[in-house]
Amino acid sequence: MINKKVIAVFSLVLQLSCGETNTSNNIEKWKNEIFEIEKSFNVMAQEDGISETFEHFAAPNATINRNNKLIKGPEAIGEFYKTSLPKNTSL
Repeated sequence: MINKKVIAVFSLVLQLSCGETNTSNNIEKWKNEIFEIEKSFNVMAQEDGISETFEHFAAPNATINRNNKLIKGPEAIGEFYKTSLPKNTSL
């Protein structure tokens, strides 16, 4: 009798732990987060310039590939955009 109870409790816990998560809410949340970050990026690019904005938003380990050359880190990415874009480039 104890074995049946243990199996029943274990089965219930397993079913509850594997329950469906509400992914549609998560997807909408993620979309909104991306949209807000893109808006912030655009505002900063217009106010402070493109190179400063890319440097600000780049992750510490960010790497971009331009003309088969790897540019690593926020500072290097900012410098790349500072020196490679025509003057007064804006969004």
